[in-house]
Amino acid sequence: MFPDNFVYVPGVGSRQILLDAIPRLQPGVTEAYLHPAVDSPELEAMATDWEARVDDHRLLVHDRDLRVALEDAGVTVIGYRPLPRPHALGILSRPAPRGAPDERGPAIRTGTRIRTR
Repeated sequence: MFPDNFVYVPGVGSRQILLDAIPRLQPGVTEAYLHPAVDSPELEAMATDWEARVDDHRLLVHDRDLRVALEDAGVTVIGYRPLPRPHALGILSRPAPRGAPDERGPAIRTGTRIRTR
């Protein structure tokens, strides 16, 4: 469940960093960490960087630039499910007991990783 590569974005506002990184992605699984948020009065009141967060959301959901960059680079976007679980890799000594919370956690279930060919 550990990526081979990571696209680091200092702070908030990932558009240009992510678009610049895509053509240089190495083979394997790459994780990119963004801060997408839907524009709302609550967000504007809470976050001074709200515009960058809204732009991250726009990039991921609506903007064609990201899709084109991924296609041009031959990148396949995947979720976490296709990746091996830690116990399958020998990282954990045994699977969690039946009925125990999923070790992937809710953030991972909704996350996206990028796999290159």
